[in-house]
Amino acid sequence: MAYVGEFNSGAAEIAIPILDRAGLGMVSPSATADALTAIPADNFVRLAPTDEAEGRMLRRLTREEGCCRKVRVQTTPGDYSEAVTKGFGAVGPAGEDPDCVVFTGVATGAAARELAGLARSLPDAKLFAGQGANDPAFLDREGREKQRWVGSFDPDAALAAARGT
Repeated sequence: MAYVGEFNSGAAEIAIPILDRAGLGMVSPSATADALTAIPADNFVRLAPTDEAEGRMLRRLTREEGCCRKVRVQTTPGDYSEAVTKGFGAVGPAGEDPDCVVFTGVATGAAARELAGLARSLPDAKLFAGQGANDPAFLDREGREKQRWVGSFDPDAALAAARGT
C-alpha cells in the first residue's frame, strides 16, 4: 500500500517521516524541493524533477533556442525560486536590453504583474519560465496571449485543467 501525495514540498517534508514510521510508501506527483531526498527515510518517490534540475533544464532551453546572448533572470523570494535560480546558474549582466528573460520564481500577485509589465516592455525578448509560472490566471492573461513563453510545463494543458476541459 502507498500514499499518493503530497503535492506541496512543505507538506511532503512533514508527511514523509510520519508515513515512513507507519510503513507506507509515498508517491508525490509534484513535490520538487531538492531537500526531500535528504530526509532519512526510504519511502519517498517523486514523479517531478527537482527544482535545481528544472533550473538546469531552463538553461538548456535558452541554449537550444540560440537567441539568448543577454539573459535577464527575474525571480521571487523563496526556496523554490532560489533552487531553480541555482540550477540555472550564473549569468552575466544583461544590461537594459536583454534578448531573453528567464523567470525562476512564482507568478502570482505582484510578481505576475511585474513579469507581465516586463514582457510588455521587452516585446522582442524571448520569455522562459519554470513551473512557478504555471498559474492559469497568469498564463491566460499574459503568457498565452503573447505566445512567447517557453516553459518546463505545457501551458495549454494547465489552462485546460483549470477550466475543466
